[in-house]
Amino acid sequence: MRLLALPLIFLSCLCINGSAQSSLPINKQKIDQRARKAPKKWHQDLPKLTAYLTEGATNDFEKARSIYSWIVSHISYDHKVIEDNSKRINKNIRDILTRRKAICMGYAQLFEAMAKLAELEAATVDGYSKGTTTSKADLDEPDHSWNAVKLAGDWYLLDATWGSSLALNDQAYTTINEDFFLTAPAQFLKTHLPIVPFWQLLPCPISPKTYEEGEIAINKQVNSCDSSYHYQDSLQQYLQLPTSDRRLRLATLAYTYNPTEGMRQEYGHALMDYAGTLSDSVDIFQQQDQLEPMIRLQKEIISTCEHADSLIEFHTWQNELFAETIINHVVALFQQNQGQSTPITPWPNLISKLEQAQLILQDIKKSYFKDMALQQCEQYISILKDYAR
Repeated sequence: MRLLALPLIFLSCLCINGSAQSSLPINKQKIDQRARKAPKKWHQDLPKLTAYLTEGATNDFEKARSIYSWIVSHISYDHKVIEDNSKRINKNIRDILTRRKAICMGYAQLFEAMAKLAELEAATVDGYSKGTTTSKADLDEPDHSWNAVKLAGDWYLLDATWGSSLALNDQAYTTINEDFFLTAPAQFLKTHLPIVPFWQLLPCPISPKTYEEGEIAINKQVNSCDSSYHYQDSLQQYLQLPTSDRRLRLATLAYTYNPTEGMRQEYGHALMDYAGTLSDSVDIFQQQDQLEPMIRLQKEIISTCEHADSLIEFHTWQNELFAETIINHVVALFQQNQGQSTPITPWPNLISKLEQAQLILQDIKKSYFKDMALQQCEQYISILKDYAR
């Protein structure tokens, strides 16, 4: 994901109307004042800080506002990361709280973590951004992150990065930018396009092309919507997935929605990370001597690797995972064949699989793993040729 510079919208003081917050059941001024005065002794203790901020809150909106208010008034934008193209990005929430600096991903992850401590359902949303409603969009790969939060049964959007008074490096500027707190989805969409349609929170999601065309095209599609798309259903299906499956689901949908080179890379690597997760389960079946489920899982891993191989160039660990799974799969199929009058998997097929593993191993630099894996392939091929005679 590219590192995002601050939007021009701050510098031009462009006012975006259309917020969904005009009738919110909260006293924003009172909440903001209390949030700014949060005791410094708790600024690096997320549970205690969140407890202070949400103490006395009478509804979800007050909780969300207090957390948002503290973040945008205490966390500065890390301009040095952008200016120097630095790789010094906070590794975790503790780093953000210690340094009191973040870029967009850090702002979003901090809000999500605090919201969950406050028993609010929240998510980090990745997507594409435009500094103003008339800026040209770059849709090759995501460049920004923000949040969605569920309040009183409905989902809302907010962007703590763009709402931050400290993002301008102006300590005297203390007014929270209201344009990016619980903004109406159709308005938010004019500068923020999620990588997947359901995070638009609209019954008629726009396409990347419409987003590129700008505000007039967006308004036209949103206002003339006759779609039967139910984003709530898609969103619920996604949120019900195990955490380990969510990245692949997002990457699959994102590549389908906007099949750029950047999203192809993300999709391919998401596939390999998923294959790695599946591989951990293979070990469990092996330890329990469950041959059939292990073989089925190995087939899924190999299929996933083959799909990823058609999309991206593998890193070393990805080639190693691919080759190792094939070799172990052949061993499992060999065991399955034992005692059968007719092999379930023909011996020549097993030899072909090992030859596939040898080709994959050729792309890996010399290493102990490569030497041992190639030696295994040669030994197994020799054994299988005897069976095939």
